Amino acid sequence: MAAKPEPAPLEGAHELVIRRVLAAPRALVWEVWTTPAHVLQWWGPHGYTAFACTMELRPGGRWRVGMHSPAGDTMWTSGEFHEVVPPARMVMSFAWDDAGAEAPMLGGPTVVTVELGERDGQTELVLRQHGFATSASRDRHAQGWIECLERFVILL
Repeated sequence: MAAKPEPAPLEGAHELVIRRVLAAPRALVWEVWTTPAHVLQWWGPHGYTAFACTMELRPGGRWRVGMHSPAGDTMWTSGEFHEVVPPARMVMSFAWDDAGAEAPMLGGPTVVTVELGERDGQTELVLRQHGFATSASRDRHAQGWIECLERFVILL
């Protein structure tokens, strides 16, 4: 059973880190995180449905995910990969292209780092996101990532 993720501030109030130990090998975790067909199954908080995903998994490559909210609103996130080191690490920008009425609460572009470490046949996932304009935006993203990771674990 995987441990519950715990968001915690890093150096400042506008950064977050979530750690989770996953009962799956690192290569599988990397595959599920980076394959669009898998991403469509876990991306988004509870009640959201991802319907489109593109990934050009290389430094300078772009990614984009579209999802529908429970209310039926269409929302898009996207970014650029800055660093890709399979199966251990990726760094990418993260922005809301079109978040409708929720846009002011979600804030502007941030940077997400995902690190996957091997740990006794399991994988330690560490997700860091920084560059939030407000702690409220950070907290909204923390809740969203926690719910994404719950869906991610089910898919694994």
